[in-house]
Amino acid sequence: MAVAHKNLALLAGCAISFYDNFFDMPENARKAFRQYCIEGVSDEEWDGHVSQFRYMLAEVPADRLKKAVFEDGKIQEPERFSAYSGFQDFFADEKQYRPEPTYQDERWPVFLSGWAAEPFEDGWNRFWHYTARGDETIPCIALLDAKMPYDEKQWRECVEELGREYNVI
Repeated sequence: MAVAHKNLALLAGCAISFYDNFFDMPENARKAFRQYCIEGVSDEEWDGHVSQFRYMLAEVPADRLKKAVFEDGKIQEPERFSAYSGFQDFFADEKQYRPEPTYQDERWPVFLSGWAAEPFEDGWNRFWHYTARGDETIPCIALLDAKMPYDEKQWRECVEELGREYNVI
């Protein structure tokens, strides 16, 4: 599923790497994508599956993502989130439920969601791990519909416009 506009806006102001071809992406992004999509995708289907998308990768400020997580949480679960004074308070409670990741030395990206109701479609445990570790930026990947007739410049302009629309930058 292609990324939602609200979540694509999170990339505004970031240095974005744009990929038309899955196999041109860095290895850590390909590994994350394979883990995310491998279930139900046969080897024969793989090439067709990855060709449905174009890809944007960016290191997004962690504080921006934390704010998105907390703001979406307040909308999705207002009663639960009203008990927290902010993201740090929420994080202190939430981290006890998160497993320690097995990829300690690699930084796999989180996948920005196709649903506007949440920032991530996949990579929540990675997000919590990077947050606990104190990373200043978190790698994010946005899946773009390959059928969209935008070129790289148009996608970048779209991201910046969405960033202004959603008050990200």
